[in-house]
Amino acid sequence: MRSLKMKIKSAGSEKGQAIAEFALLLPVLAMILIAICWYSRVMITRQQMIIAARYGTDLIRHMNLNEDEVTAEIKSYFNQDNIRKLDQNKLVVKAKISQAVLPRDMTPPTSWVEVYYKFNLSLMFGGKEFWVSGRSEVLNDTGTTLFENHS
Repeated sequence: MRSLKMKIKSAGSEKGQAIAEFALLLPVLAMILIAICWYSRVMITRQQMIIAARYGTDLIRHMNLNEDEVTAEIKSYFNQDNIRKLDQNKLVVKAKISQAVLPRDMTPPTSWVEVYYKFNLSLMFGGKEFWVSGRSEVLNDTGTTLFENHS
């Protein structure tokens, strides 16, 4: 009978130990989950920057817009209903439109669009800021098929 009581006591202390270990591990698990969610948000935003830059080069290629109009169109792109809204104060759009050249020029200049968005790390991870960006560029054609380089 004594051995039965001892087993019951040891089982109770192991249960208490498991609760204590879980309580110590819970903040670590919470930090890992928060980091995964936050990093996913950064990656989705980066994908949005790339899509917006490609949209900008499509505007350059197929529409007769100047650099300011392309920049304004990309900023309005982020205000659509089916797009995740971004803070316009943290959004930077740069566009460079190069004119078409004569066919004898074998190194035509490129037109490009860069879109940047500023992120701030939480204080738990240092509180620093960094930029997420997307870039797309197109070669100016001379009446030939357009080749695009999205990076």
